[in-house]
Amino acid sequence: MQISFEVPRFISLFMAQNLLSTSILQTDAEALLATARANADQILQAAQRELEKAKDARKRRSLPAFVYEANCPLRYNRDGGWDIGFKVTSRLRTIETQHHICRIERAADFTTHLWLPLYSDGGFAISTMTTLHGASLPHVGPEGACLSISDAPPYINTIDHYHHFNRSLARAFSGIQLDSLFDYSISLWPKQLRLAIPPPIRSWIRRGGARTITTLLRSTVDMNLFVPKQEETTWTIRDNNR
Repeated sequence: MQISFEVPRFISLFMAQNLLSTSILQTDAEALLATARANADQILQAAQRELEKAKDARKRRSLPAFVYEANCPLRYNRDGGWDIGFKVTSRLRTIETQHHICRIERAADFTTHLWLPLYSDGGFAISTMTTLHGASLPHVGPEGACLSISDAPPYINTIDHYHHFNRSLARAFSGIQLDSLFDYSISLWPKQLRLAIPPPIRSWIRRGGARTITTLLRSTVDMNLFVPKQEETTWTIRDNNR
């Protein structure tokens, strides 16, 4: 019996099979390479995040030298850093809404304690400022703050900055912006602050008054206590030497 092969056809089939195998291998290699690159990028990003966390932790664990020299109040916080303490004494002078203002004629000083996380370079974020547990102020509570202080120093890395920030806090708490209150738990405010608020406004706040001037006008608050902001008194400086 004679067996014959079609050599050209056999070789073509063999070469085609080799090319297909090579193509599959190349595709697999490219996929593996893409996966390796993606994994490498993820590992690099994770390492970068850990590095930033380590840098942040180092900044939190150390403080500006003045803190120790001035014997400022300190406490260790839950994020592994330090809070610097402020004893703020202020006096309520105005209660405001978006368009109206009520001036407080008679009000006693009230004192409260606040804590602010501080970095080694004196950096801070107002939103992280908190009160003592179980106490609060307008716009500040045990979990954080929702306010801005326009004249606060950008850093607290000297004793002068510390006192400057303390004075800025006192001015900030001399006024209450009713229509931006985050929490209406007036019972947690300092007693002298509560007593300084006119009774109609105090009862309105206790009921969890709405945040807008429209609702305020519809409430039982005596609007005779308020005047439009554009009608505020303009103060004139007088020279007493004349």
